[in-house]
Amino acid sequence: MKNILRLFAIVFTFAIFLTSCEKKVDTSDTTSTQVAESGQAETGEKYNKLQNTVFSIKMPERFEGKYITRVVDGEKEADDFIEVYDKAVRDGGNNGLLYAICAYKDPGKWANGPFEKVGELKKKDGTIYDVLIGFPTEAQCGYDETTGEMLEEPESYKEMYKAMYEVAQSVEGLDGEKISYGAGKKGEDLYADVLKKHLKALDEAWDSTKLESENMSPMYNVIKVRDEDVKASVGFAYHDVNKDGIDELLIGEIADGDWKGVVYDIYTMVDRKPAHVVSGWDRNRYFAIDFGMLCNEWSESAFSSGYTISDITGNSTELNFQLALKYDTTEDESKPWYIAYSKNGDEYEFDPIDEARFSEMLSRFDKYIRFDYTPFSTLS
Repeated sequence: MKNILRLFAIVFTFAIFLTSCEKKVDTSDTTSTQVAESGQAETGEKYNKLQNTVFSIKMPERFEGKYITRVVDGEKEADDFIEVYDKAVRDGGNNGLLYAICAYKDPGKWANGPFEKVGELKKKDGTIYDVLIGFPTEAQCGYDETTGEMLEEPESYKEMYKAMYEVAQSVEGLDGEKISYGAGKKGEDLYADVLKKHLKALDEAWDSTKLESENMSPMYNVIKVRDEDVKASVGFAYHDVNKDGIDELLIGEIADGDWKGVVYDIYTMVDRKPAHVVSGWDRNRYFAIDFGMLCNEWSESAFSSGYTISDITGNSTELNFQLALKYDTTEDESKPWYIAYSKNGDEYEFDPIDEARFSEMLSRFDKYIRFDYTPFSTLS
């Protein structure tokens, strides 16, 4: 399912990157035939090597003559990256951006952009760079002037685009440092201390006051009262909620039916360290949506309940509001359906809609991920 709201939200977020992509790019001195070095990869395939002031990449020789690159140095601009373009598309008058391989020291500078983290590069001086793939967010191969539809990418574009992860794995520092491909991405490598703290809370049966003071959901105490083996009833999963290449940690109750996959605590990475995002409980619970984002199901009474769709802001614990739906009979029983696209402070600006519109909008976001949580009992 297409993430319609995410597409709306990222248009402005990605504007800066798009602007750099749509500049009149001077690629005359950085074509695939004018490279810093050539060599032989471990696979036996020959490559051309391109570099800036921080890192180099290896472009497979099978693409020789098909691409153009733009090498950007951090000394001249904010960060270092190498953009790769389809030469035929560009020669035809269109932009032709395939992707960019980027290196950022500050995670906050690339958060919320069209980037996916693929690993880390640790320089000999100890400086850590996030290695990223940057994606174009507009059609790069042009439009049919008659129909206005996007033109299909040529085979060269498709082939080189599929090879972007291969190129990303070739990243090296200029002093021979190798990329740690996959570093800083996987939940099992990021949240061990958080899991230990939650395990301690369950082992020691912290009460609701203690749990809340430690930024944990009070639901674990509720579950403990109901189920003596609380560590078998509470579990965890890793999932990249905001699609930046870095897993979040989701902790919730192991349940069936409509409650399967319910989330009571969410953690993300901020400046490469775990940070708590939000806690939920039975009447204010969270679910991860299959295409990204979170749905907060809340209920104030039998007369008022709703759904709030949010995303996790990159390199932050903030929830980025997208849309809210509310069923509320307290004001007008005949028209209890409402939608909000914006909020003023903590107050949503709801407008009345009909039941059909309410149901149609809700159906876009009810595809929850029903996690098979790993029980905390497995960590004991």
